[in-house]
Amino acid sequence: MAARFGIEVAGAHAVALEGGYSNETMRVDAASGTFIVRRYGRLHVTAAEVAFEHAVATHAAARMDEIVAPLRDRDGRTLAIAPDGGIAAVFPFIDGVTGRRDPATARAAARVLARFQRAVR
Repeated sequence: MAARFGIEVAGAHAVALEGGYSNETMRVDAASGTFIVRRYGRLHVTAAEVAFEHAVATHAAARMDEIVAPLRDRDGRTLAIAPDGGIAAVFPFIDGVTGRRDPATARAAARVLARFQRAVR
């Protein structure tokens, strides 16, 4: 799958990320960059549902720096389907902090959510 998205796997290092509810997420550090590989499926989503999510993210990413679009493979697709039917996607890695629950972070998140809602109209 990595080759389809232009990721050089020789010497790459992958580590599972904690958190999340419905997806398995890995950080991949490779010679070509740092990426997030997400495998969908704990909630039995369909490829069409994930493709819709990707369309919304791509639309919003064109309008907001805080949103990143999934990468496209050499054929222009954002989804990879594994032989077992699993759905996966690759995103650029964006460094940041998660899990903060203070009032300032909540206000900042609310502002970003409002901008997101305007961006996807």
